[in-house]
Amino acid sequence: MNNNELKQFLSRFCEATGCEIHEKTDSHMTVKLSEEADRQLTGRPYYWMFVDRTGEAAQTMTMRWQYGEQLEGAQSGATSAGTGFGFRLPQMACDYGGEGLERIFRVCKERGRFVRLFEHGDLPLAGGRSRSLQTWACFQLKIEFICDLKKELLLSLGVNLQTGKMLDDFHKRMLVRDLRPQLPPRIFLPPDVVSLDHAWQKAVRVAHEFVAAHDDRWAVRANERMTAELEASEHYFSQLLMDEGKHDTQVLDEQRMQERQHIEEQRQNRAAEIRRQFAPLVRISLLNGGLFHLNPASNISNAV
Repeated sequence: MNNNELKQFLSRFCEATGCEIHEKTDSHMTVKLSEEADRQLTGRPYYWMFVDRTGEAAQTMTMRWQYGEQLEGAQSGATSAGTGFGFRLPQMACDYGGEGLERIFRVCKERGRFVRLFEHGDLPLAGGRSRSLQTWACFQLKIEFICDLKKELLLSLGVNLQTGKMLDDFHKRMLVRDLRPQLPPRIFLPPDVVSLDHAWQKAVRVAHEFVAAHDDRWAVRANERMTAELEASEHYFSQLLMDEGKHDTQVLDEQRMQERQHIEEQRQNRAAEIRRQFAPLVRISLLNGGLFHLNPASNISNAV
């Protein structure tokens, strides 16, 4: 993400959270925070506790976000910057790795697990009075192939809630469309035929089929490494027990019994640790998802 991309990202963040951009330059952006953004970014829990308890009208902060190579002395967190009007604005450095930008990323991650977007642009008229959009449910699935090594794949699936049709690479197909959180004027949303739960089950089934068709040589090799580690561990601890038994072949006193028990526990713990580290495992999890209301006239199948 270069400086221009960072500015675009911050602008989209303001649009999504309802913040007002008062000024935007190559080095900084002056933003009037919305209530939602103020609660999540400024670290004023006592103020918001007071507002919630008393019902007072909230006064959100105006901040200067600085970015790029020239941060004008701003550091991660809040400092202040002059405005030319006799007061100073709280200032936050949005540099990579800094606390300010990481805070915004965390808000995006928490807030962006589910989105609802509407396609804008030239939409066909339905009955001359309204326009129709079809609803697609998008599921961004992370598939992890885990052993002593780890591989992650992203599966982006879209299910049409009117027809039941499914498409892969759904996220890429959405990048070329004019999608906004606001509902376009004179829009008709037909009722869903496919339930969201059924669409989710269908996406999970496709993910399992994807895993079943995946090359499983990684799991075979992981099992081979696990077997070799278990054999080496067993040989080591068996030798320890043999050496311990040579000290007294007649009677084991209480101390030697405790030592042998300790070695046995270590052997079992080490074997369990090896299995946790090397045993092949596939994990499927939902990263995020959303509802996308799209123009039915456009050929989404050819969008990738």
